Amino acid sequence: MGLVTLAARTPGLPPEADLVYSVEVLRLLGDHTRLATLAMLDGTDMSVTQIAQALDRPAPGVPQYLGQLRAGRLVKCRRDSTTVYYTQPDAHVAALVTNVQQHFEHVLYADQPPTRADQAGINQQATLARGGRR
Repeated sequence: MGLVTLAARTPGLPPEADLVYSVEVLRLLGDHTRLATLAMLDGTDMSVTQIAQALDRPAPGVPQYLGQLRAGRLVKCRRDSTTVYYTQPDAHVAALVTNVQQHFEHVLYADQPPTRADQAGINQQATLARGGRR
């Protein structure tokens, strides 16, 4: 029995296309540079040069990472003259990154009080409740 048929008969199992896209998003988040880039872009626009400097990476290599994130629809860009600025496309991406950070903080530091990421998650949940508007 194929996964699509199984999904139709199994409550809670997402359609195959949703699973494929979700796996791709998680693969993109599985890279240190891409995840760090997404975390930095929460609520702000940054140019390739700014991102490269913040990551301490050579600027010529950064567009490759940004291209992968853009292909996965995890960043959007806008051009201002000759400079391209990148940002997160919506509150869902910000919430995804925040949830990843919260998860590892709770797993690694279970005895610690709520962190900066916890507060960001609370803010993201409020944003999502308002329909994704910041």
